[in-house]
Amino acid sequence: MSHENYMMWMSLDLDGALGGTQRAALRQHVRTCASCAVVWERMNLIDRTLAVQPEASPRIDLTARVMARVAAHETQRRWYPWFLVLLAGILTAAVISVALPLAIVLLGLYKPLLDLPVVATLIGYASEGIAIVRVLAVIGGRDAGRGFTYLTTDPVALAVVITALSLAATWIGMRETIKTMRSSEPSRQIA
Repeated sequence: MSHENYMMWMSLDLDGALGGTQRAALRQHVRTCASCAVVWERMNLIDRTLAVQPEASPRIDLTARVMARVAAHETQRRWYPWFLVLLAGILTAAVISVALPLAIVLLGLYKPLLDLPVVATLIGYASEGIAIVRVLAVIGGRDAGRGFTYLTTDPVALAVVITALSLAATWIGMRETIKTMRSSEPSRQIA
């Protein structure tokens, strides 16, 4: 008999599926064949090692966690086309808001518009607003250095600014914590 048959018998014997006469023939062959004896010893060692190893099993909530992620992905996938439509609408509005005034000026269509009283009033308000912003920028630039000096020399003003920043940071942290807790709730509810 070939050694391949004995190798198959060794595997069957370790599985408990080898008949009595074949088992006796295998034992006899292993005592007389050195190469098969080495293979038999190694197979027994591997079998004993695997017998004492604990079985790996997934976490109890694996199914719930996977299904929660699938549900979240499905929700995201459903909103994705709407997001693209919204983005296209915003992009279209931005292009029109830039291209329309440019086209009106380049084509000379603004001249008849200036004759309308409403347009003339709006242009007047816009030019006054621009002038006010320019004045405030000049004053603010000049006074920015004074304000910084005031904050660094007056402890009460500095304390107010630091307290406001601390409250804002705490508020932002609480909002992010709540957002994180809400995003992890579906996985807890499914289990």
